[in-house]
Amino acid sequence: MYKLSTTLARQSAYIGTAVGVVTLFAGVAPIVGAMLLADRYALSSPADVFRFVMGFSPINLLLPLIVSLPYATVVSGEISHRYLLYTRTREPIGTGIRHRFGTAALVGFVVGFVVPLLVFVWAFAIEPSLGIVALRPELSGLTTAAQIQAADLQAFTFSQLLAYGDVAFGLGYSLFTGATGALYSVITVSCLFMMTNRFLATATPWIVHVAVLFVMAVLNLAPVSPNAFFPFNLSQTSMSLPMIPLAVLAALAAVLVTVVHRRATSWESWQ
Repeated sequence: MYKLSTTLARQSAYIGTAVGVVTLFAGVAPIVGAMLLADRYALSSPADVFRFVMGFSPINLLLPLIVSLPYATVVSGEISHRYLLYTRTREPIGTGIRHRFGTAALVGFVVGFVVPLLVFVWAFAIEPSLGIVALRPELSGLTTAAQIQAADLQAFTFSQLLAYGDVAFGLGYSLFTGATGALYSVITVSCLFMMTNRFLATATPWIVHVAVLFVMAVLNLAPVSPNAFFPFNLSQTSMSLPMIPLAVLAALAAVLVTVVHRRATSWESWQ
């Protein structure tokens, strides 16, 4: 029991450290990079700064990897060492798998939520107080506060939430990204349970993600692609459109979780 508690404590410490490193990589590093180049661009408002910084974040393209790696590496190690099989006398394999899916969803949500939230706090609270970015709305033809506000509301998908306040936008956007991250993390863990090649299993959701983005772009369906909610150069769309790929991810995650759970009874035969 002591050994098990020690293992769990080490896992928790590792996951916490991994989440911190990934968050710094995807959230803090882009802020630094964007601020070094901000003077070269005509930014008009905190919302514009948010869009600008998010454009530097690797989460735009690497979302499935970024949200899943902190916990996928733990599950991969457990599967390789047949941890669930050896501890089934204390915890049924089915229960252990459910716990891992739950943890995967939580870790994926935290990473997906915290990264854009950090950028939001910087763009709307910290940077304005420091005055690092010289906002020049007049270069975009925006000469009054009303014009700037109107432009922000139409800037990108989810900027509509600015009508309800900055906090509503920051939380709403981060919650959606967190939900997407939770689903990708669960899908990645499902792949780990279903595929023998751990590296390929971890990378498969990202590979499919990139392939879907490419196909969607070719078919001119970018507004309903899995990362359409990131503030690229896409025109603003209804906030209902990003719900379509989110629903598809949720359905896929539900199917994979069900398949993995049903296969849990024959664990020895497929590991």
